[in-house]
Amino acid sequence: MSDPEIIPLSERDSTAENQQQPDSRDEDAALNSVEDRKHKTKVSAGLLGESSAVILVLGFLFLMWIVVLISAQQLTISSPGHFNAVRARKHLEQITSVGPRTVGSPENEITTVNYLLDQIEQIRNESKTGPHSITVDVQRPTGCFRISIYTSCYDRLTNIAVKLEPQTGAQHFMLANCHFDSVANSPGASDDAVSCSVMLEVLHSLSNLSTPLKHGVIFLFNGAEETILQASHAFITQHPWAKQVRAFVNLDAAGVGGKELVFQTGKHSIHLNTELKE
Repeated sequence: MSDPEIIPLSERDSTAENQQQPDSRDEDAALNSVEDRKHKTKVSAGLLGESSAVILVLGFLFLMWIVVLISAQQLTISSPGHFNAVRARKHLEQITSVGPRTVGSPENEITTVNYLLDQIEQIRNESKTGPHSITVDVQRPTGCFRISIYTSCYDRLTNIAVKLEPQTGAQHFMLANCHFDSVANSPGASDDAVSCSVMLEVLHSLSNLSTPLKHGVIFLFNGAEETILQASHAFITQHPWAKQVRAFVNLDAAGVGGKELVFQTGKHSIHLNTELKE
């Protein structure tokens, strides 16, 4: 039996350290591996999040493109009897392109009047074979009337009155009114060229209906509203068609935004209010 080997304390400490060093290196390697996996996971998650965001944005843009395309197709419908918003918009752009249209100016009395008459004539030619007839009368009235404490006078203003009725004629008419003049410092888009543009398109739509209207419609494009309703006074007091009017709708602007609404009615307009509510 051999004697047991005696190892000095210093050597034992050195041996223990040598035995512990591989374990420490393995532990560090394991920690580094875990950190690498965490980093890769974070990178992958980030890339996935960016990819998802890109896909969502592209999907949203595609959806918006589809909505715009469908809306454009709906707006450009030009079948007879349908309101065409694109065509109405072109009228508005053309009327306002001349700038301000003050009463008595060439822009108001010549340029705009000629444009309206040309468009009305085109509508009349398109609907000649339909169940309606269109009559146009250009009124150049002169007159005076009292307002409060002063007198308002006018001379040879311009009114364009258009009568739409069944080929067999009509006894009762609704009057629709807009004004194409403007104040001196504005092209008057909302006040009131947009209403005249809408009326042109409504005239086009109604005149192309396959079934005739029961009653007639008078479209009054008046050229002097900003001078305290002079053209309106001239039509009501001097034009022979005024006696056939049974209902009246005035299209005008009060402000520059918001929804369309009825902001004033007469004491005999209960039946019209009921129809508008329905």
